Amino acid sequence: MNSEITTERLRIPPATMAELDALIGGNRHEFERLIDASAPDPLEPPPETGDVLEWFRATLANDPAIAPWFFRWIIDRSERRLVGSAGFSGYPDDEGDVLFGYGIYPADEGKGYATEAAIGLVHWALAQEGVRKVRATIPTWHVASQRVSAKAGLTYRHDMPSDEFGTLQVWEVDRETT
Repeated sequence: MNSEITTERLRIPPATMAELDALIGGNRHEFERLIDASAPDPLEPPPETGDVLEWFRATLANDPAIAPWFFRWIIDRSERRLVGSAGFSGYPDDEGDVLFGYGIYPADEGKGYATEAAIGLVHWALAQEGVRKVRATIPTWHVASQRVSAKAGLTYRHDMPSDEFGTLQVWEVDRETT
């Protein structure tokens, strides 16, 4: 399985233990060396990941094979610059469904990185054996993410309750519809 996703502008490799250790430890030089890209200044985790980096690290330590189905970096290839993160919530479930998400640093929002990364993630996942459906769950107020999901080929299906967000929209694309 080729686990690095490459798009026109982006490289979306799975994070490694060493990379996560460097980021968590605040070691900019080592982190940038390992990801082969510059990181935002000040060095901080990609959006929506700061409080779960230790969990990502522990999960990867317990199951190194999960790496392609987990936390990834979004790197602008030409600028060799970290612009965000993306990934899946883990292996496909028993029905062949997988959930994905992403986060772009605020300075890089509005440049199409989220859409390009989402398209890359969806295409990669649907090309993997056993994957039937790719899904995203989006807060009802997050219109930008709804647009990204639509551009990546997902369709709104239904709402679901969320303790954290009140209501989430479920967006999906099936292997048969791509």
